[in-house]
Amino acid sequence: MLASPEQVRDLLLGGGVPRFLQDSPILPDVWSHFARTPDGLGDLLLTAHERGSAFAMAAEVRERVNQRRSPSVPASVAPLAGVAAARVDLEELLVVLLPLTTWWRRLKVTEVLRGRIPSRELIAAVQAFRNREVLDVIDPKQKIPRDLVWLISVAGAFLAAARDRKRPPARGRTGETVAWPPGAEASVSAFLDVVLEPARQRATNDRAPATTATGKDNVDREIWRIALNRTARPATAKSVMAIKADAALTLFKIKCDHLTWAVIDCGVDATHPAFILPDGTKRVVRTLDFTQVRELLDPAKLQALLNEMQHSPIQGGP
Repeated sequence: MLASPEQVRDLLLGGGVPRFLQDSPILPDVWSHFARTPDGLGDLLLTAHERGSAFAMAAEVRERVNQRRSPSVPASVAPLAGVAAARVDLEELLVVLLPLTTWWRRLKVTEVLRGRIPSRELIAAVQAFRNREVLDVIDPKQKIPRDLVWLISVAGAFLAAARDRKRPPARGRTGETVAWPPGAEASVSAFLDVVLEPARQRATNDRAPATTATGKDNVDREIWRIALNRTARPATAKSVMAIKADAALTLFKIKCDHLTWAVIDCGVDATHPAFILPDGTKRVVRTLDFTQVRELLDPAKLQALLNEMQHSPIQGGP
């Protein structure tokens, strides 16, 4: 674990202004997850820009992640309408996903930091921000957004702390704990090295047009929001009373035997007597198994499944 929940909260609320957290494309639950499991993968839910395409976004994320990984560990990215699920580690979150966000484009992060801001000013700004001081240490002509100072403080701290954890302990010392948050200098250095440099190279080689034919920003591949893909759980155990359906049944004598209902459940036995009418007709018209939907939406997983099916021996036969 990099930091306790209280330490993460204090870092996210650095500067004493919650607006920075609200405007960030990375939601707090993502930071909390990587604070608990800095060396593992995060199952994230990526929301596409409202004028973009979740499938184009997912394809771009998949390509960029695969460029960083071994072919034996392909990216797991599954798109749906408007969103995509992706499993990435901490560096992939910040190196691959963050530069694809609308937030990154609007703040022109790559252009702002392209060698124009002395690192000593960034370090002073991050330190002042953590001390909740007025950010007057940066030359106004540099025009560096305070939202960016906040992100450098947060993302740089996570990267620097993860970097410290991988270093062997000093001679004669065991079980050393990583200081949290890492110093401003270490945070800025980690952010510039790990996040900005790849983004700068990507901006140089990216052939995608910045605007569309109509002059609007090209948001086809952009990520609007990054959240933790949390497990869905039922919010109520007595749904009939929760939606006042019992009142409707009593007051209006409603009958629904002519309607077809879609039920999402963990498993339905269509042969159960409760689903058989007196004449033997089954009440369950059709069942669909969605437990493998994520694998079926991920091209890499789907191709592997098809290859397995093609090479599997056929049972039975004449």
